[in-house]
Amino acid sequence: MTTLADLNKRAMELGRERTAKLAYYQKEAETDELMSTDARTRYLEGWTKSVNTEYAKKFEELKEEAAYVGRQVTRDSERVRPTFDSNSPADLTRTEQAWRNIVLPQLERGRTLNQALKGADRDAVIGAERFAGGWFNANRGPDQTIEEALNGDQAKDFTANVQAAVTSRFADLADRPEDAAAIRAAARLENELAAFQRVTYISESGGSHLEAAVLSHYSDKDVPDVDAEEAQESASTAQAMSWQ
Repeated sequence: MTTLADLNKRAMELGRERTAKLAYYQKEAETDELMSTDARTRYLEGWTKSVNTEYAKKFEELKEEAAYVGRQVTRDSERVRPTFDSNSPADLTRTEQAWRNIVLPQLERGRTLNQALKGADRDAVIGAERFAGGWFNANRGPDQTIEEALNGDQAKDFTANVQAAVTSRFADLADRPEDAAAIRAAARLENELAAFQRVTYISESGGSHLEAAVLSHYSDKDVPDVDAEEAQESASTAQAMSWQ
């Protein structure tokens, strides 16, 4: 199955191809001594429009494929990730009791959520998913962020939020390795889609190939926002260079 990492690579390849084509026509115009200034301008305008139209279509197809991959990752995870029926009194009671009897006592003793969930069963993990966020928010210190309260001052197994800890345990509880992989892939999806959008924007607008490569490399992690003005400036610079 095609992954978003694969599509990041293709986006960068398209960006390099587009830049190379524009550079080719730029060189053609510069080296044709018989071409007048007006003719050179018309030549570059025509080919720039043609190349941009060609690659706009290719990038649009790539974005559609990324959206499909995202939907497939979500569907694969939903088929195997444990859930509960919020309309079932039995499910509500069972998961709340598991939270109160298994997870909560450990948190009250100062353990991190990852530690508390290490041996937890399905109901206890769902209970943590339901109640842990509210508990940490209510019990954090006045100067603590919820992440600091969640992880504890001395914790080595830091997690970004309750959902990350819950997802990790659900993956551990999966019946098959491919089910665990599907659960983890869905947990990474938001970051990977965000990285793909940034890589595509940079590649499509003629920005820095190095910046796109860095974003692609860290696509399964939290990545910093690409400054829109900076990216636009890079694109404008690249376009200006192609007309010189």
